[in-house]
Amino acid sequence: MFELRKSRNKSIKMVAKATRMSTGIISKVEKGQYDNLCLSRLLRLCRYYEVNIIDIVSCE
Repeated sequence: MFELRKSRNKSIKMVAKATRMSTGIISKVEKGQYDNLCLSRLLRLCRYYEVNIIDIVSCE
C-alpha cells in the first residue's frame, strides 16, 4: 500500500480522511504490522486506490 500511496502523491492524512481510517492504521498496514485488518477496511483502501482486492492479497 505504501507504493500505491507514494505513486499517487498522497499523504497518510489524505488517505485517512478519504477512507475514514486513522493515520495509525494506515501506517501499520503499509508497514505490514496490522495483522487483523478487516475486509471492510481493506475494501475501502482498494476502492480509494482503484485496485482489485485480488492484486493486494495475492501471495505471488
